[in-house]
Amino acid sequence: MQDDEKSRKLGRREFLGTTAALVVGLGVGGFATGFARRPKLDALADVPPAPALPGELFKLGVASGDPLHDRVIIWTRLAPEPLGDGGMPTADVPVVWEVFADKDATRLVRSGWVWAVAALAHSVHVDVDGLEPARFYWYRFRVADQISATGRMRTFPAPDSSPERMRIALACCQKYRDGYFTAHAHLAQMELDAVIFVGDYIYESGGKSTVPGRLPIDSERVTDLAGFRARYGGYRMDPQLQASHAAHPWIAIWDDHEVSNNYASLVLSEPRQGDGDALAMRAAGYQAWYEHMPVRLGPLADPAHLQIYRKFIFGDLATLCVLDTRQYRDPQPALQGLLLPAKRSWPAGVPSSAKPSASGSSTPCSPPPAAGTSSPSRSSSRPCCSSLALPTPISGMATSTIARLYST
Repeated sequence: MQDDEKSRKLGRREFLGTTAALVVGLGVGGFATGFARRPKLDALADVPPAPALPGELFKLGVASGDPLHDRVIIWTRLAPEPLGDGGMPTADVPVVWEVFADKDATRLVRSGWVWAVAALAHSVHVDVDGLEPARFYWYRFRVADQISATGRMRTFPAPDSSPERMRIALACCQKYRDGYFTAHAHLAQMELDAVIFVGDYIYESGGKSTVPGRLPIDSERVTDLAGFRARYGGYRMDPQLQASHAAHPWIAIWDDHEVSNNYASLVLSEPRQGDGDALAMRAAGYQAWYEHMPVRLGPLADPAHLQIYRKFIFGDLATLCVLDTRQYRDPQPALQGLLLPAKRSWPAGVPSSAKPSASGSSTPCSPPPAAGTSSPSRSSSRPCCSSLALPTPISGMATSTIARLYST
């Protein structure tokens, strides 16, 4: 991670001219009844009573994501026993949510309630609208007498505005058993517009951790919904990861390890073809990913087939296109290589208006390190420098500033 004053600054013209690509693709899973819903505003008097609930409900923290200029998704999941089946009753549970204009939670601006659906692991996704552009808000959840931690979210600038800069952090490939999430603790202290997570939020594979203090949450490979849920529960209990989620809105993508190493569409890699039915594994992986991510999508009935690509507009400074490079891909004939040639150019005939200012996927597309240089570190939570389509690789880069340049 780099300190604020050392963050790389890209001029708008440089950014557009080199088609800088922040790699992002998105994904979700679940059933139609549990996707992000319109808030029930001013209806707190009508909140149904919660059933008897065991233990602490908000062990997995809170999160926000998919920021637009007037709305942001807020998320939590009720799970007294995150490493098991969640420890919740089979009934749906009403959850009150509140959004404030100040960190001391004295100026309430939006509130309502929503069902935490048992079929979706009692996860909650609220699409909070009616917000002002380019400003911070604070949010929390409540069930009966239990109150969650307070998170902070930020809306994007209005599409017709001219922001001076966009500050983003990039992260991926966080393998719990291989290290600590200290990078997330650092991100939580930074001032950012968003965290872009480009895949491998969990690792479905099994193994023994040699890192002191890590919970034995991933000794076995997981292939079904119950296993994926427990794996996410273990990751989500990490306090440094929770701090990163609570501090900034995330725009998240899945890659392969959210389902199975090196899978492509409905084809498992050769070493994993004995793990079971690829369609069932993908449905389970996608649904569990949705249940634990602050993402926005419309009601879909089939978690194995989800349209997850979309875009985010940051004033007139940048448009972030998010892609899905796992669900539709062909099986790769060899080791993953470069997506783009060294000289990145648009096909002939493509109008300039059709060229996004930022695009992304979970597949690396930057050139390889020059001879005699080292690749980025493979720590447990690391910057994905290979996912930035810039003219040259930037070793160790984790944050970027897209800055507006004025010239005569």
